[in-house]
Amino acid sequence: MDGVYYFGEFLRWDLGFPNPNVAGALIAVFISFLIPLTTEFPKNKLARALFISVFTVEIALWFLLAKTYSRGGFCFRDSLPGGGNCIVF
Repeated sequence: MDGVYYFGEFLRWDLGFPNPNVAGALIAVFISFLIPLTTEFPKNKLARALFISVFTVEIALWFLLAKTYSRGGFCFRDSLPGGGNCIVF
């Protein structure tokens, strides 16, 4: 039987992983690989299309990370170079 995890009254999404913390950590890793691709808006038309696609995926990953309510995922992302403090709910 899989565990059902809540933050207060909100269901934490586990996205098919054993628990939401694992999902949050993996999503944070994926986000860290996409951030360098979305730091500057390109001038080339083809590069802009790629930028918009990658940026859309990154925004979707941020949404999924938020829905896991994973403090570990947020802390991992913020511990990367250029990151800030750990976000605690």
